[in-house]
Amino acid sequence: MSLTQLYKLEREEAKKYYGGIGVLSCPALNEEVFFHNSGFRHLIYKETKFRPIPEQLKRFRALRHAKDILCNAISFSEYREEVDRTTTAYFWAFEKEIGKEKITVVLRKIDQGPLHFFSTRSQ
Repeated sequence: MSLTQLYKLEREEAKKYYGGIGVLSCPALNEEVFFHNSGFRHLIYKETKFRPIPEQLKRFRALRHAKDILCNAISFSEYREEVDRTTTAYFWAFEKEIGKEKITVVLRKIDQGPLHFFSTRSQ
């Protein structure tokens, strides 16, 4: 299977999985987490630039663990705020070691908006 075929297959599987989540409860933050299109888009793009395909594949594979990580989280591993002139963005990271990999799921909230999925990483 070519890299292009693998990419198309994994992207469609990830999109289907992501779309099936919709909303879930995160006990660590005692809040609902929404899975909007912006989160899936962030797996593919960084700002306006297309992420390299191998990086996207790693993010798609890490996404498979997002629901389990968030639903079973009792604490977060990282928190930060980014402030610009009129907006504050809040970020929480949740980590779990799975096999030899450390999977990170990042949530974001903009001002008083809903808490939503932002990204995944795998190291």
